[in-house]
Amino acid sequence: MAPLATRLGDLAGLLRDRSQEGRDALLEGVTSLYLEGADDCDAATREGFGQLIASIANAASITAQHELMMRLAEVAEPPTSLVEFVLTQSADVAAPFIAKSNSLTDSTLEVLLEDAAATHVAAVAAREGLTSALVQKVLSTNKPDALAALAGNEDAPLLRRDYMPLLEMASSHLPLQTALAHRLNMPADVITLLPWHVGARLARQVIDRALDVDPNAFRLAIETAYAAQITTARADAHSEEAVTFAREKKARHELKEPVIVRLLRDGDMDRFFACLDELTGIERPLGGALVEEANGYALMVACRAAGFARSTTSTLVRSLQPELAQDATRTFDLMSALEDTNESAAAQLLSYWRVQFAGAAVEDIQHPAETRQVS
Repeated sequence: MAPLATRLGDLAGLLRDRSQEGRDALLEGVTSLYLEGADDCDAATREGFGQLIASIANAASITAQHELMMRLAEVAEPPTSLVEFVLTQSADVAAPFIAKSNSLTDSTLEVLLEDAAATHVAAVAAREGLTSALVQKVLSTNKPDALAALAGNEDAPLLRRDYMPLLEMASSHLPLQTALAHRLNMPADVITLLPWHVGARLARQVIDRALDVDPNAFRLAIETAYAAQITTARADAHSEEAVTFAREKKARHELKEPVIVRLLRDGDMDRFFACLDELTGIERPLGGALVEEANGYALMVACRAAGFARSTTSTLVRSLQPELAQDATRTFDLMSALEDTNESAAAQLLSYWRVQFAGAAVEDIQHPAETRQVS
């Protein structure tokens, strides 16, 4: 390392260099000089450096400012004046410091969240050691990028109820979908609802996670959800005529796959859903929800649980999901998933959905002994 006198001389030279490169080099040089003795500085020296660095940073490039924030985040007690400067900067500059610095107190972060840009909130959401109070503050902002950062932060203590606004926002925000799809620490019942809130890119991944949910974990999650009165809107019940039609067909052993395919092709949707429910053992609310899942995987699970043929499943999915009918690749992927899915695991997941969408009693949940097999 060059002697101090030489380095100060270099800084003097940089003071005369008015180019952007010179300003960036000056910021780097003064910052390095400060950081070498940051732990031993008295308060006056520390604040003097802070004011000087903030003044130089104002004229530096975004790249140089970003580097400053990365280095400053490692300082145990950075200058107060410099911290104040950082918190007034754009997220492009301030985010690394906000996300990493241990010098920021919860009270400072709460004030920042009161009136912050979405990207500042996202930086707070990405911090390690977030308290529950800060999590609630981030959630209350309802900023998509911040919620994505929160969902992607495994250290953030999210309660079951906290996932509801995340799921609602995820349907229209891909980064949040991705964060939820990859989050490890997530309640079992939330995992099984993910297929309704992600796009085609993540659909197979989240349905695989839902199929792998541990029965005991899910039972506990459902019981807790009921205790918290977390419910899903119910669809209208079948008409009496449709129910009678389906039951009579079943009683005469005529309720088979070709019947529901014909009803669907004829557009007789009330009878179709009544017969589908009889064949799969579900209720009208879940039948409607299966169709609402735009990627076809939930309906695929129901078909697999019922032992439907590949051709029947393909017809149902393509007829009920017009977008899939126009996309051969997505249809192929869906049929591949059908073949890879264990029937017992599909029946188990379908029973979970009955609880969530139809309000079935917790005691009715089935727990097949088999676990999912992956081809």
